[in-house]
Amino acid sequence: MTSNFYSKKTVVVAKSDPADYTTIGEAIKNAQPETRILVKPGIYRESIVIDKSLEILGDGKVSDIVIEATNLNCILMQTDYAIVRGLTLRECTVGVCVPKGQLILEDCDLTAYDCGIVICGSKANPIIRRCCIHDGQGNGIQIKDNGQGVIEDCDIYGNTYSGVYIDKVGNPTIGRCRIYDGKKDGIWITYNGLGTIEDCDIYGNTAPGVDISKGSNPTFRRCQLENHPFPGSKIEKGRNPFFRLFL
Repeated sequence: MTSNFYSKKTVVVAKSDPADYTTIGEAIKNAQPETRILVKPGIYRESIVIDKSLEILGDGKVSDIVIEATNLNCILMQTDYAIVRGLTLRECTVGVCVPKGQLILEDCDLTAYDCGIVICGSKANPIIRRCCIHDGQGNGIQIKDNGQGVIEDCDIYGNTYSGVYIDKVGNPTIGRCRIYDGKKDGIWITYNGLGTIEDCDIYGNTAPGVDISKGSNPTFRRCQLENHPFPGSKIEKGRNPFFRLFL
């Protein structure tokens, strides 16, 4: 997939092989905007702040390129545009926090203590594709405080709380995702949450597959809702969500 900028320079991060840097944070600190950072296999115990337009790309199997950030975010987005692809993010409070900008996050595997991905604030508009967000101790993805974004072709499963939690006028577009085997709701939309959810499979969650409450009015199109405790969906009286071919 092509990026929105042409990377002028490539630098390499590796733990043991010959490389320009041994930590991702050091590479970011010294990189010029629009640099491509290739990350070789290894376990990188650090918390990353992306504060300039960069590509950070795993160079190897996703499962072999690991960022661990105990009690911190693995990645904090602090610039207008960046690309991250092909990393495993684990042992962290939040896998990826996006309070601003358009982060293109693709082909990553995330497990976090609190939340896999947090999208918060009106300046946040990431694009998340083909990621696995799973087995965390909180929500899989949370979109809040007017946060937006596009979430496509992701597997969100096995999380302790909701697979997707939308509140406080969060308004994402979620398409072709599989949201399943969570310990609570598949999707919980509350406190004036919005969102457009299309062509998603929501199944096998312990609580209702969809819970809509407290002034929320999302749109669902062509979604499959299966194998949940009765009722499969829970909609607060007075809410008027839009459903089309919701099965």
